[in-house]
Amino acid sequence: MTELNYYVDLRADFPHPDSYVDPTQPSGKELAAILVDGLPAHGIAVCRVEGVDFCHYVDCLSGSSTIQLMVGAEVLGEEKDRWYIQACSKESYFTRKDHPKADYRRLLLAVDATLQENDRVADIRWFPGYETPNYLALLPHSSGPLRDADYEQQLNRWVRLDWRFNRITNVAFSPVGFLLAVALFCALALIFPAFVGQIALTCGVIAVALLLFVQTVIDAMVAREARYGSRDGD
Repeated sequence: MTELNYYVDLRADFPHPDSYVDPTQPSGKELAAILVDGLPAHGIAVCRVEGVDFCHYVDCLSGSSTIQLMVGAEVLGEEKDRWYIQACSKESYFTRKDHPKADYRRLLLAVDATLQENDRVADIRWFPGYETPNYLALLPHSSGPLRDADYEQQLNRWVRLDWRFNRITNVAFSPVGFLLAVALFCALALIFPAFVGQIALTCGVIAVALLLFVQTVIDAMVAREARYGSRDGD
């Protein structure tokens, strides 16, 4: 199945806050209202809307899933007329594993159709997920929630390396990776003399330190690219 973009960035003429400093005035009220009015026409029921802290949350029923949309103003960048919608799960802003991908696809297509129909919304840009404005400047955007098959090949070289290295660290630092490491260490301690286990533990510590060092270097290079606004895909 085609990979999805879960974050949409857009331009609109709503009153824009200067920062997140006033949690009593959550941003995104007007944009949330557009979704509430438009999504039902595309087969998505809106269950609840709530303004919390710096944004609004719109709970949507898509297929068998209740999926939450986080709607608010982008205040980290220099432009003061940009807004965002982020699809997230009920458990975590950044985790989508608890809902079928087909339900996300149905909802995101409905969001795109609703935005395209509204005259107050312009410059709609879809991205894989939330990033800071400087990082987004390095990413090619899509015109809709369906990601191009060759999207990763279009990325800036350091961003592409960051994505690929993250796949390694996500496994290494996941609960499964941790349990496998513990099981391996225990097995070596039982089968071989104690010094072999100590060597394995030392190697494990070195491996973790190396992963963290490489990630730090990649992050620094991505930040450098973002600072100079490069989107060179070489």
